[in-house]
Amino acid sequence: MGRYGPIRWPARSPDLNPLDFFLWGYCKEKIYRQLPEDIEELNDKLHYAIWSIENEVMEQMQTNLLKRMRACITMDGGEYTSNIYYEKEEMLVNN
Repeated sequence: MGRYGPIRWPARSPDLNPLDFFLWGYCKEKIYRQLPEDIEELNDKLHYAIWSIENEVMEQMQTNLLKRMRACITMDGGEYTSNIYYEKEEMLVNN
């Protein structure tokens, strides 16, 4: 999968990358509730944040990714603003 692979992937598409739309923000929230004192503590907190993600959260992320993919297909792979995304998401959820 990729821009030049057998499955076409839209250029610079963070809306289709769970790391961009979910994981980094989720981990950042967990890690920086209390600032880590050093790199080792930061690393420990990052590992804990990732390994403590509950199955329900992962399932919600998967559902959200499918909605984003459908919105991207609806927009014919073009860019869309968050307002358009949510309008399209509503349309896709209700259909």
